[in-house]
Amino acid sequence: MGRSPIDESRARAYKARQVISGEDLRTQAPFSSRTVAYEEEGSFSSPQWIYLGILVALLALALILYLVTSGGIASIFFFLLALALFAGWFVF
Repeated sequence: MGRSPIDESRARAYKARQVISGEDLRTQAPFSSRTVAYEEEGSFSSPQWIYLGILVALLALALILYLVTSGGIASIFFFLLALALFAGWFVF
């Protein structure tokens, strides 16, 4: 006696919903190097690290100028730092 059409449709639906892992798709040769096609997850991306470096450089420059010139020229760099922080809020 064969399977009923309902059982066959359930089996097809189960196979359609089944999640296939990477190991089921292809096998890797032993001792092969792992190739990563995406950037590893981390706390910051590459553009964010560059942005953070620029902010730190602006802050250091502004603090040095504040200590040397007592705020006159340093206010320009503090203003640039504020603009960069505000722009980063929109970009990131």
